[in-house]
Amino acid sequence: MDVTNKVAIVTDGLGGIGFSTYLLRLKAQYVAVLDLPQNNSPHVVDGLKTLEEEFGKGKFGYYHVNVANAESFAAVYAKVVEHKGYVDILVYNAAVAKDTEIDLTIDVNLKGVIKGTLHAVEQMGVHKNQKGGVVVNIASFLGLVN
Repeated sequence: MDVTNKVAIVTDGLGGIGFSTYLLRLKAQYVAVLDLPQNNSPHVVDGLKTLEEEFGKGKFGYYHVNVANAESFAAVYAKVVEHKGYVDILVYNAAVAKDTEIDLTIDVNLKGVIKGTLHAVEQMGVHKNQKGGVVVNIASFLGLVN
């Protein structure tokens, strides 16, 4: 997939897989980095500093979002569209694996993915005078080895 000059949204954009960095290296026009921590948390400050040092200002933006909340995701998606005019790519990368919080796991890993994907497909559609787009859903599971 050629991401040159594309606008992308990446959930868990400061997370371990690092798709925000990957897309920027491939010359994406803009990457909306979505993540759960508040804007002033050390995780966010350090992550954004790293992106800015490597790619400069204006190539990305940070958006606080809880992907388990469909309204929160839709509001952030709308902000990105307002800022850039469209979204070409959604990389749904957010996930949680907590056996003590089954409802949260289902809300993020199942409901959030379905609702976020459906929202993106609806917004990217040619019936909305958009040019179409790509949705990439990523699933992973961290295991502990003793």
